[in-house]
Amino acid sequence: MENTSSVRTVIDAWKQDLGASSVIADTEFLETYTESVCASQRQVVAVLMPGSLEEVQKVVATANAHKVPLYPISCGKQWGMGSRLPVKNGSAIVDLGRMNRIIEVNAQYHYAVVEPGVTQRQLLAHIKEHNLPLMLNVTGSSSDTSLIGNAMDRGVGYFDSRAHGISNMQVVLGNGETIQTGFGHYENAKTKNLYHHGIGPSLDGL
Repeated sequence: MENTSSVRTVIDAWKQDLGASSVIADTEFLETYTESVCASQRQVVAVLMPGSLEEVQKVVATANAHKVPLYPISCGKQWGMGSRLPVKNGSAIVDLGRMNRIIEVNAQYHYAVVEPGVTQRQLLAHIKEHNLPLMLNVTGSSSDTSLIGNAMDRGVGYFDSRAHGISNMQVVLGNGETIQTGFGHYENAKTKNLYHHGIGPSLDGL
């Protein structure tokens, strides 16, 4: 988006979607998001901070209406595997860090259900607080990196690839609709959090 009035229009629309405090377009603030470990530089129109699935869907709908590309990050601290830079200029960064709830930790079957902003530090603290007989498959990255972000970058933990341990993802598509991967789209599937393949082709790698 090169037209200044068009940028203001879409930013105002996102403020209606999320509230003004969750839409940042201040130049100085945006510069902190465009720091990079490589030589690339990008122009970003805004940083959006949705706090729920429904707000993510609103962000996507508004972006589609105004033809603005989105670049989602979970915490933006995967420095060993890239940075927070979008792949093209004129994008809005969708920072999912506010979505940081630990929904479930199952000690019997050794899995956790988390939102995209949950960090290694946060999940480890939860395990310690509840005295659970579990060990976190940590990576060599920062303790404040996102579990999901690291898995999306195919990060490797002590035991295996983080991506191999993910199942039942709830994904917002580019049209704002949601899907559940693996067995997650079967309402009563008991294995949805244990086995990442469902029936038929796997969508997880996409």
